Amino acid sequence: MMLGHQTGGKTFGLHKIDNLMNKSQTKNIWSKNTLPAKNVDAFVKAASRESQTKLKELRKIIKSVAPKSEELISYKMPTYKFNSKYLVGFAWFKHHIGFYPMNGTFVQKHKRKLGKFKSAKGSVQFPLNKPLPVALIKKFVKLRMEEIEGVVKKGTNKKHVHNHSDGSIWAKGTLKNDKMEGHWEWFRKTGSKMRSGYFKNGKQAGKWTTYDKLGKVVKVTHFT
Repeated sequence: MMLGHQTGGKTFGLHKIDNLMNKSQTKNIWSKNTLPAKNVDAFVKAASRESQTKLKELRKIIKSVAPKSEELISYKMPTYKFNSKYLVGFAWFKHHIGFYPMNGTFVQKHKRKLGKFKSAKGSVQFPLNKPLPVALIKKFVKLRMEEIEGVVKKGTNKKHVHNHSDGSIWAKGTLKNDKMEGHWEWFRKTGSKMRSGYFKNGKQAGKWTTYDKLGKVVKVTHFT
């Protein structure tokens, strides 16, 4: 089970994520013989001296952005819940702090914002010998809160057009968070409308209509 997908009793496999990048660094934390810390204070206290300052700072940053989030130990590391859903988490390793957005697609989606920071599918590494990127962490926490709330900022809806090989319009509509949303239309190379319908969260919804070359309705389908 990948990071960010919560199912009953199954872990996110966080140790596998960081093992890919720092095999020797994860064994102390993720060892079967290592019991989870009782709370975040205990987790920080058990960390290496080099890590403790960074962990305290990261904890403070997260709480400054999400003061109402619930702090707990889950999957053997400090995690934060917002509206009863996992928001972010963090852990310490020999040479870095692991930051987890608790969503398997988040890091890839925002990879351009990471700059030189190393990352895996569900984690970002902040080196112990470098300052924490405070602005970036705050932004990521805010973005995760928005994802959880289902909030989409103004301006994220954008018109989109697909073209045929000859440059003529094949399809046009609106994207919301890179997913088809609202009304979409498809056209033949001649310019006549071929099909139209609606999307909700990237899935077909409501009434869909198919047209012949003369624009006559030949089929109507309803999606729930």
